[in-house]
Amino acid sequence: MSAPSPSAVFASLPELVRCLAEQTLSTLELMTLCLVNKTFNAAVTPVLYRHVTNRGSAGPRAASLQLAFADKKKCVHVRDLLVRGSGNRASSPFHGSGPLAADVLSTLHKSSPAIKVIHIDFPDDMGQRLGYSDFPPSPEVQLEQRRLYEKPDLTVFSCLEELTLNNLYEELPWWRAQLALVFRNSPRLQMLTLSLANQTLEHYNTKGERDKFEGFFDQLCDDYGETEASPLRLRKLHLGNAVYPYRLASLRKLTDLRFLEDVHVENVGVWHGGVIISMYDNDGSRIIFDAFGPANSPNLRRFSVAGYQSDVHHFLATLDPPSARRLAVSCLDMSMGYEPAALLRYNPIYPSLPLHLRMLEMELRRDEVRLFDNDGRDVNYWDIPSAALMLENLVTGDDGTLEGLAVNLTETPGLKIGFEEMDLLVDALGKLANLTQLAVNMYGQKRVGPEEANKVVLRLAGAAPRLRYIRLYSWYWRVWRATGDTEIKLEELEPSEVGHVELFQGFSEFASS
Repeated sequence: MSAPSPSAVFASLPELVRCLAEQTLSTLELMTLCLVNKTFNAAVTPVLYRHVTNRGSAGPRAASLQLAFADKKKCVHVRDLLVRGSGNRASSPFHGSGPLAADVLSTLHKSSPAIKVIHIDFPDDMGQRLGYSDFPPSPEVQLEQRRLYEKPDLTVFSCLEELTLNNLYEELPWWRAQLALVFRNSPRLQMLTLSLANQTLEHYNTKGERDKFEGFFDQLCDDYGETEASPLRLRKLHLGNAVYPYRLASLRKLTDLRFLEDVHVENVGVWHGGVIISMYDNDGSRIIFDAFGPANSPNLRRFSVAGYQSDVHHFLATLDPPSARRLAVSCLDMSMGYEPAALLRYNPIYPSLPLHLRMLEMELRRDEVRLFDNDGRDVNYWDIPSAALMLENLVTGDDGTLEGLAVNLTETPGLKIGFEEMDLLVDALGKLANLTQLAVNMYGQKRVGPEEANKVVLRLAGAAPRLRYIRLYSWYWRVWRATGDTEIKLEELEPSEVGHVELFQGFSEFASS
C-alpha cells in the first residue's frame, strides 16, 4: 500500500490546517477553506469567526439582523467585537448594521462568552438621535431610537483585555458609573481608549453646561476607585476628546502607571457646528503630562498628542537623556508654535537639551512652520531653522538611538516629478546607523504612480544601511538585503502586516497619506 501524499497528510492534521488559516488574510478565502472537508471546517471556523465587525445603518430591521447574527452558534469563537460606522472598512464574516442595538450585547455575551476585545465607535450624532439636543427627531423616531440603542449594558462582559469606546454621548454620569463597573469586572484590562462625541461637547458648551463634560476622566477614575478594586495595569491609554487627566491622585486610582507603555492625549479644541470649543488651558496647569514622565511611568515607550503645544514641549524637554532614548514621539499638528525637532536643539531654558529620541516626527517643509521663542513671541521667518540644520541636528550626537523617523516633504511641482528636501534627507539617512523604519509623508496632490514611488523608495533604502520598513504616501514596503549582496529588493506589505511595524502603527493614524 502506497504512502499517503504530503498534501493528504497535511489535510488530515488540524494543527497544520489551523496554521494555514492563521496566515490567511481574506475572509472569502477562509470561508472557502471551511468548505474543503470536516477537518478544514473544524480548524478554520474559529479563525473565521474570531473577529466580528458590525457596521452600517440603524433601525428595527438592522437590529433584527444583528440579533440573528449574534445568536449564531458559531459566535462562540468570537474574541474581538468591533462596531464601526458605515464608512469604516473591515473584513469579517459578520456583516450586520450599526450602531449596535442594546439587546445585542446581552445576546453576544451569551453566545460569545470568550470576548476579550470590544471596540465601539458610536455615531457622533447618537445623542441627537436619542433626543439629547435642541433639534431632536420626531417623538416617534426618538422613542424607537431610545428603545433600540439607549444605555447599552457593557457590564455583562468580564475579563476584557482591550476596550475602545469612541464618541460617548449624553448621560455622561451614567457612562462613568457603567465604565467603573466594566473596569472592576476586567482586572486584566491592558488597553483603553475613550473619547466624547463632538456633538455632545457642542451641545453642552452652547447651553453653558461645560460642567457636564469637564473633569469627566478624573471623575471616572474616582468612580472606579470607589469600587475598591485594585488599580488596573494598563499598557496602552488613549485619551480622546475631552477625556483628560487633570489630577495625578485620580489617575493612580484607575491604573498603576508603572505598566504604561503607550499614551495618547487629544489635547486640542473641537470644531463642531461652526463653533470652536476650547478644551483646556495651554499653560501647563491642566493636563498632567508629567504623570507620564519617568518618575511615574518608567516604562513608557510611545507618547503622542494631537497638537505639539508649549506644555507638551515643556514636558518632553525636561526629560532625562536615558528616558528620551526609550521614547517614540508623534503628533498630528506641528503648527502651534512648537515642534518635536526643537528637542534636538540647544536651549538655555532646558539644560537637558539636546535630547535624542527612539522615534521622531519632523516637519521639513519649513515654509509651513511657525515657531515661538522662549518668551512666547513669533520667531522671525529668517531665524527659523532650515531643513538642512534640522537634519544636521538629528544626525549630530545620535549614538544609534534613532530607530524610526517620520518626515513631511513637499512634492515639487512641474513636468518632472521630484521632491524638495529629498537630497538632504538621503544624505542624513546614510549617517543614521540604526534607523530601521522610515515614513515619508507628502502633502498636496499626489502625482506619483507606483513605478515612480518604487524608484524613490529604492533611493531612500539604499541610503539607510539598516532600513527594514518604509512608507511613501499610502504604500508600505519591506526592504530585503541579501548578505554580501548590494542589491536591494522591495516587497509591499500586506494590510494586516502594516500595523505590526511600530512606526506605521503609531504614526500612520496621525499622518496624511
